[in-house]
Amino acid sequence: MVRRLYRITEAAIALYGLGVLLTMYSPIADYLVHPLWVPPDRRPAQAIVVLTAWASAEGVLNEQAIRRTHAAARLYRDGLSPLMIISGGAP
Repeated sequence: MVRRLYRITEAAIALYGLGVLLTMYSPIADYLVHPLWVPPDRRPAQAIVVLTAWASAEGVLNEQAIRRTHAAARLYRDGLSPLMIISGGAP
């Protein structure tokens, strides 16, 4: 009886892991978040504000912060604002 319960638990955990992998590393995740997507608003503004996600103690940004900074740099380069404000705290 205990051995059967162990196998059922093991199978459930394996199925859960497979579901997580399929959701996170396939187009399923993009499909699920598509209704939440907001088109970019590219109007002139007084300032571009970048809310960085995280930086290490040495000042190295994580992937999200780099993406946000690059997007802000493109807006600045396109002349949509004369000022860029980058915020963030200590890790």
